[in-house]
Amino acid sequence: MLKSPYIEWSDIVMRIRVIGAGAAGLSFALAATTVGYRDILVFEEHSRVGVPKHCTGLVSETTVQAWGNIARSCIINKFHDYIVRDVERRNTIYLKLLEPVYLLNRVKLEEELADTILSAGGIIKFRRRIRTIHPHHNVLIDHEGNRVEYDIAVVCEGAPRILARNLGLYSKPKNLVGIQQLISLGKSPETVIVYADRRISRNFFGWCVPVSDKMALIGAADHHGSNAYAGVLRILRVLEKEGYQVRNVIEQFGGLIPIDLPRSLIADNVLFFGDAASLVKPLTGGGLYAISRVFRALTNILKHTDPKELSHAFMAEINMLKRKFKLHSVIRSALTALGGYETALKILSAIGVRFIKIEEYDDLLTGMKLGSW
Repeated sequence: MLKSPYIEWSDIVMRIRVIGAGAAGLSFALAATTVGYRDILVFEEHSRVGVPKHCTGLVSETTVQAWGNIARSCIINKFHDYIVRDVERRNTIYLKLLEPVYLLNRVKLEEELADTILSAGGIIKFRRRIRTIHPHHNVLIDHEGNRVEYDIAVVCEGAPRILARNLGLYSKPKNLVGIQQLISLGKSPETVIVYADRRISRNFFGWCVPVSDKMALIGAADHHGSNAYAGVLRILRVLEKEGYQVRNVIEQFGGLIPIDLPRSLIADNVLFFGDAASLVKPLTGGGLYAISRVFRALTNILKHTDPKELSHAFMAEINMLKRKFKLHSVIRSALTALGGYETALKILSAIGVRFIKIEEYDDLLTGMKLGSW
């Protein structure tokens, strides 16, 4: 239902309560405050935004455009190609990216989003953990037993998905565990290296992302944290062996990567967004693209949709992403069954593929062209 042009929608007080001040929760709150909704509360269990740190932060130009200057101010590095290889360089393929890919400072991104929300009149309540949701009574209960009433609750709790499980959105969430280290080096690789090698990860892949000329972010993901950590240690040894002069580990962090198909509605007044809805690209584990895409659509949804129809309009956008991700999820499952990403690398190398042109970073299958030198 379209909003009447004769009604001043900014005068409508709709109690929107956002659970989680990560990129997803902050993006929803920003869209709502920008449009003119006045009663926006964001609940964050930590003392500030940006924690726990877990994301690599590689995004496309399309994703950056969705957040505009907020995202552009957080760009650390820029890449036009990736190297996909095994540990011993027996099989190597170059990904030629036709649109630039940026490395964002994820913590700064969330800080900038939060500052914009606060400037627009939104409220973020820190150290407030929501323990229970009662959809039929429009009530949230926090960790101290306080009741919070709402018209729309937006759950952006992250990959652990405790509230989502309690409400029956997932019977048993499927996650990978990602471990990352920020390291200093004598010199960094010139571009991103993706390690498609079962010695790094049996169920996913590893990575080395240059942050600066003497600093890089390395990581791996697997079903078990111990396997992911072992993969990270192996990447360190590979970099040292190849002359990058690993000096020290500056920081280690990590988190869960959802690998379910997106879900986002259990009641008209409770929405799920971000990792809580498994809005993550199945092939790469990236979550910022899906958040930015929905954020871009949210402004129009909130501006032109009757508040009573908001949930269904939001769900329609999630369903579009679900269809987009479904094929990718099937391919990822098939690769895992056949031996992981290393198998794909070996097959492509065996048939003479030396580079792949990628037209759309957010959908690796769109316009993909294989080639040899």
